[in-house]
Amino acid sequence: LAAQAVDVILNPSASHFAFGKREIRRRFVIEGSRAFGVSYVYSNLLGNEAGRAIYDGQTLVASAGGGDARTHHHHGRLHQCGCA
Repeated sequence: LAAQAVDVILNPSASHFAFGKREIRRRFVIEGSRAFGVSYVYSNLLGNEAGRAIYDGQTLVASAGGGDARTHHHHGRLHQCGCA
């Protein structure tokens, strides 16, 4: 992807909540940004599906694998996030 001048990967998701999944997502986003030398934005659906599946609205941003992915939780409000 870096050879094709890709700068940002946007990953909209609808991944249901499970204990421990936030850490798995965090590692996935950091490693993806490092491996491809890009900024990686992951945004999960927020809400529930008739009480059967819960979506936590987690958003992660990482740039070129540097540091930790920043995590944001929407809770139904709009937020503006910056990435250095």
